[in-house]
Amino acid sequence: MDTVITAGQVLPTPGNPLRDAAVLVRDDRIAAVGPAAEVLKVARPEAIRWDFGAATLMAGLFNTHVHLAFDASPEFLANQERATWEELQAGAVDRLRQMLRSGVTTVRDLGDRDRLAVSVRAALRAATSWRRGCWRPALR
Repeated sequence: MDTVITAGQVLPTPGNPLRDAAVLVRDDRIAAVGPAAEVLKVARPEAIRWDFGAATLMAGLFNTHVHLAFDASPEFLANQERATWEELQAGAVDRLRQMLRSGVTTVRDLGDRDRLAVSVRAALRAATSWRRGCWRPALR
């Protein structure tokens, strides 16, 4: 399955914008990035198309210092210590959803309780499409 995403600008690398550009995703992999006219030539006719007008597309952001077990309250440590396992998991998934919506696609957890990040990752992998190393999270 092909998906073509078009936008007024694509930033494949910092400082190198492509105007009136597109990204072709084929079978969960980025297959082409470039001027929209060129990318559309290599897309399959039945490709799904998403047009974002004058928007800017860019690669996902990385956050390399997160604590998924902590909420944003002044009492984050006490809240984490008294939370049930289910509450910790739900909170971690909610924080991941928020990060994904803001453009963060990769996180590194730097400390939690009882291997929370590893548990949440396993649960999300089990609940999503995991093919050839490409994770498509169901965090909508």
